[in-house]
Amino acid sequence: DELLRELHTSELLPIVVSSPFAGSMLNNERNDIKIDNFIILSCGGEEDEVIDDLLEAIQILSNENYWNPRAKYIVSVSIDGSNSTSFASIALRIFKELLWWKIVNVTIMTLKYNKEINSTSPVLNYEFYTWFPYKSKSECFDVRDVTLIDKCIVQNNQTIFTNNADLFPTKVTNDLQG
Repeated sequence: DELLRELHTSELLPIVVSSPFAGSMLNNERNDIKIDNFIILSCGGEEDEVIDDLLEAIQILSNENYWNPRAKYIVSVSIDGSNSTSFASIALRIFKELLWWKIVNVTIMTLKYNKEINSTSPVLNYEFYTWFPYKSKSECFDVRDVTLIDKCIVQNNQTIFTNNADLFPTKVTNDLQG
């Protein structure tokens, strides 16, 4: 919390972290700042609870003077029972909800916690999803599928991205498939 507050206050990287259990973690004393980076946390629970948490956080943010649906958003999600739940299907639901708020530049970060049999340290598996409007003529702004853009494994204080992909790839190209 303190690092993010310091980055925001210094205006090096204006950022807002929001979650339903903490509200907006920003004391914005200036009314003229538009935020270009948001992090929304939704931890634990079942899939419907995660979606409800997300919508509550968006509702809170949308009432703030720094609200910016054109900003970059990272939505961090962890789901109970993640072994039986498809993260792609959760990401698809999240993108559909965010599109209603006109939020398109989103990366969804999912967390799966494992304990390897022959290891004493836990393994954290992150998957990063995004959605591309104008992917085809028939889709435009109809969210039908999501794209896994990268995976990250954290174990023994080592972080390995499998693709080293840009987490915010260009969403709207010059070819709108028209």
